[in-house]
Amino acid sequence: MTALPPEQVLTALKAGARPQTCRALDVVSSVCAEAHKLGARDFSLATIGRLTEQRHGPSMRTLYNAKSAHYRALIKAWADYTAQTRGQPEIAPAKPLAEEDLLHKIDDPALRGVFGAMVAERNRLRSEVTLLRSRANIVVDRRVFPGELRLSKGQVMQVLTGSHPLLPLEKEALTKAGITPTSAEIGMVPQNYIKLTGSQATQMVRLVEALEEHDDVQHVYANFDIEESEIQAAVGAN
Repeated sequence: MTALPPEQVLTALKAGARPQTCRALDVVSSVCAEAHKLGARDFSLATIGRLTEQRHGPSMRTLYNAKSAHYRALIKAWADYTAQTRGQPEIAPAKPLAEEDLLHKIDDPALRGVFGAMVAERNRLRSEVTLLRSRANIVVDRRVFPGELRLSKGQVMQVLTGSHPLLPLEKEALTKAGITPTSAEIGMVPQNYIKLTGSQATQMVRLVEALEEHDDVQHVYANFDIEESEIQAAVGAN
């Protein structure tokens, strides 16, 4: 029997799935693809789970979960594909996790319930840590943006993150890197700037000044690029 191409199985599994599930499927598929390319023969859930968890994908425990049949189907597709192209891979049978063995050995129902609740809470905290790690990506942009002043000892740097605030570990990493923050706020940074000169520059400077002086306006964001000399001239003309 000819095994289905893993890419075809991946496409079928992602059809109608949530974005988070699609991303997790992509991580599983990329790990299996690299294992196939390197000639690996071990496509067990334990081995694939350790690798996917390192890339902020499904953990080994998740792959064993009863609701994770789609992940196991994708891993099996890669295992079958490898078996067909390179010979039978070594697929280790799924083994129960250590805590499951302990649960079966506890006779007291009350104690078994307490232990199960502790394990569930630990797994929940692990999932939160994995989620935080996946979102803890920042970009340090060393370019000097239009309208910013150069410091006497170097350039102005902006640390761009998502809408979430920096985590304590991220702040500590910036401090150890020799970056002393002068301010931190949530704002809007344009991707493209528009060059303004002459009367257009003067009108824009006056408009921004009027907005900033308005009592109901807290922040003003714009994507114009005006030379400092023209800003000074526009301010002086007032």
